[in-house]
Parts: sequence; C-alpha cells; structure tokens
Amino acid sequence: LFVAPRKKPRLNREAKKLGTGDAGKNWFNMPAVEYTPELRRDMRLLKLRGTYDPKRFYKTEDTSKLPKHFQVGTVIEGAQDFYSARLTKKERKRTLTEEVAADADIKALRKKRFAKIQFQHANSMGRKFKRK
Repeated sequence: LFVAPRKKPRLNREAKKLGTGDAGKNWFNMPAVEYTPELRRDMRLLKLRGTYDPKRFYKTEDTSKLPKHFQVGTVIEGAQDFYSARLTKKERKRTLTEEVAADADIKALRKKRFAKIQFQHANSMGRKFKRK
C-alpha cells in the first residue's frame, strides 16, 4: 500500500487553522481568553458603549464578534486624582456592568428612551403598526 507524502503548504494551512492559542510574537504571545458569563456581559457592554452616551461617536464595529485576545486589569488612581477623577466608595461596584447600571446619567437616559418608545406604541393596541 502506497501513501503519498503530505504536502508542506497543506500541513502549514492545517496547523494555522488549529492555532497556537496566543496572539503571536508581535503581541507578546498574549493568550486567548476563556469567557465567563460575567466577562462576556462586560465585553458586550463595551462593544455597545455608543448606546449609553448619545453625545459621543464611536467608530462602527462588528458587535456580534467578541475579541479572542485581551487582558483585564484594575486601574489604580494616583494621589493627584483624589478629588478630580476618582470614584467614591459608594460608586464603586464589582463589575463594569454594575457600574454602568448604577450611573445616574445613564439611568436618566434609559428612562427617557423607554418613555419615548412607550409613547410611540401607546395607541397601537398590541399591533406592530397602526392601521392607516
């Protein structure tokens, strides 16, 4: 029985598909991240950050795909930021999602949007669109 030798380009292509699980030498071999439900929620919130600040514009990005390689850290404020750019103990939450949900400005914006949607659909009596 004769088995033909494997072609090198094909072997390379298959090895590339499997991947090494890191971002490569140029990105200091940053490992791929395993998503937990909390981390997935925070990443989706970052992707959709343009919705909770209507005055700011962010470049359009594919919101369906989450990144494979990233790192999560903690910001430690310096002494000079004590009065200006610091969150108080009351404002600090466990996750980014909880912080955004507790922010008063974002809460007011959500209520305003919800009231607008309710007003638009108030006379439809459960139908999707009003009859003409």
